[in-house]
Amino acid sequence: AQGLRDQPTILETDHALGFDDCVFLAMQQAPGLIHGAVELEIAQLRKDSAYWKQYPEVQMVFNVTNNLTRRNDGETDFVVGFSVNSYNPVANHFSHEASMIMQNIAILTHQKAIETMAEQIGEILLRLELQAAIRQKQEILPELARKAEAYWRTAKSDPKYDSVGFI
Repeated sequence: AQGLRDQPTILETDHALGFDDCVFLAMQQAPGLIHGAVELEIAQLRKDSAYWKQYPEVQMVFNVTNNLTRRNDGETDFVVGFSVNSYNPVANHFSHEASMIMQNIAILTHQKAIETMAEQIGEILLRLELQAAIRQKQEILPELARKAEAYWRTAKSDPKYDSVGFI
């Protein structure tokens, strides 16, 4: 466990975070996604519970009696029985199917939330990359302007320059 603490986390590194790193962090720290993961676990438990309710609960009944009035020989009567309480296989099947549908809805809702979050992260990273590219192009503009000015000064001082064709 000590070795894991020595390793830097994604946020402690000096490199810029990429799309995958940002999505990974968001999935771990976004409250909406954490809540969705808990809802998925609850839906899984409900599905498991509904699955086992498809089968009847069998109860064993065990009675021991010592009836001296019916028998005078002193023997003990043993009664063993099995019973099932109000088992409805059709209702239990539909309950299981409904829980499967609810779990699928929870999964799709969670996936949609992840998709939306990843899309937003992608848009933000794209804007940042675009701004960095624009900034990089703007840094060379002053040098290009000086070169253009020098060219036009040279062209104006040249006697072959004809100003009639230019506006």
